[in-house]
Amino acid sequence: MANANQANSNTADREIVITRIFNAPRELVYEVWTKPEHVNKWWGPDGFTNTQKEMDLKPGGVWRFDMNGHGMTFPNKIVFHEVVKNEKLTYTHSGDDNPNDLNIFDVTVLFEDVKGGTQLTMKTLFESAEEMKRVMSQFGASEGAVQHLNNLGAYIEEVAPMRALSTSRVLNFPPDMVFRAFADPAQLEQWWGPKGFTNTFRKCENWEGGKWEFTMHGPDGKDYDSDSVFVETIHPRLVTIDHLDWPHFRLTISLEDLGEKTKVSWHQNFNSIEERETVKKYAEPGNEQNLDKLETQLEKISGDKQLSLTRTYNAPRELVFKMFTEAEHLANWWGPKGMDLKVAKLDVCPGGIFLYSMTTPDGNEMWGKFKYREVSPVEQIVFVNSFSDKDGNDSRNPWMPEWPLEIYNVLTLSEKDGKTTINLKGGPINCTSEERAIFEGASANMEQGFKGTFDQLEEYLAKF
Repeated sequence: MANANQANSNTADREIVITRIFNAPRELVYEVWTKPEHVNKWWGPDGFTNTQKEMDLKPGGVWRFDMNGHGMTFPNKIVFHEVVKNEKLTYTHSGDDNPNDLNIFDVTVLFEDVKGGTQLTMKTLFESAEEMKRVMSQFGASEGAVQHLNNLGAYIEEVAPMRALSTSRVLNFPPDMVFRAFADPAQLEQWWGPKGFTNTFRKCENWEGGKWEFTMHGPDGKDYDSDSVFVETIHPRLVTIDHLDWPHFRLTISLEDLGEKTKVSWHQNFNSIEERETVKKYAEPGNEQNLDKLETQLEKISGDKQLSLTRTYNAPRELVFKMFTEAEHLANWWGPKGMDLKVAKLDVCPGGIFLYSMTTPDGNEMWGKFKYREVSPVEQIVFVNSFSDKDGNDSRNPWMPEWPLEIYNVLTLSEKDGKTTINLKGGPINCTSEERAIFEGASANMEQGFKGTFDQLEEYLAKF
């Protein structure tokens, strides 16, 4: 670190450093910096055009081009020293092959990932402070560098749509049902991928930051491993996924409510135009086949029933939300009547859990768990609840082993005139047809049980 600081102090009076953040992945920024067909459209300060002659992008390789402006032509020669794809370029920039050329300087360009895009740092190092002052005075090097990066930014915005593939479709199913086809790993495993492909899921943590790891089995007998991460999920409107393997892309799936229908918009943003062009010929039909399979899956489950409960409380929404998210409150009302509830763990965030024990009046103890998928303060909580052991491992219903292991729930809260209405919708995921039938057959008992629980919440709210 000491040497680095010394080096910086030794070069500060002869170096121009400019940093800029672009709203694009670094693969794209690097691509438009290093591909002649792109460079030709933005390189240089305002008022200049370029004529490319040759570019050999490798250590020791030469890039020659003419810059045309102010009625003159200026030959340029770049010799690359370091070429680290998507990360770093170093080169020496000169005017031509004249050994007495005074306009020689070294450039380092760094491409770094930052939240929301790419940070590009361009360092231009001159032989001396006097030489830097001369070039700045004679050619306006500092202002020219700023214009150079401004032109790069404008061009990136222009070409950004060229790295995307998009499609959309209207499905004859409501948004809640469509979203559950994404939220339920058992369903997702059935329909994900192009025609003829099947899947084996190893991990599907479909909440913000969750991992999605699986193998796709192709109709040709080949296996294709896939690693992704869920960037954002908002029930029932949005799913955003980053695909971490090649080809790298962000997939944004948005659901628009059209009453009993849903418009599904499917948008893939690849990290580079090159990647998009490489996969376009099979990705475009593959996306349409994926939506075909989603539609088929929705037809299969269209008759499935969910539990849906609504209750209005004479309390503001912020207070009711606290009842569902703070341990001191949950312990006083959650669960069937007559149960003594103790909170073992509560972490109300995507991927967090609520682990609790319930003890019956005759001393029998059981455990339950919430696994949070989404938490939108005061508005919505999406969670999967199940029976568990004291260590938080999923377990079967002690009275009814055939009961579904996991129930996917969406709790929404709305406020009007100082009163809060909650709606709870729930249904099994990762279940067999027999388990689903048992769940649907118990709807009356579940409604009665939740009535008792929500009665307890009303009594508890009255104390505030």
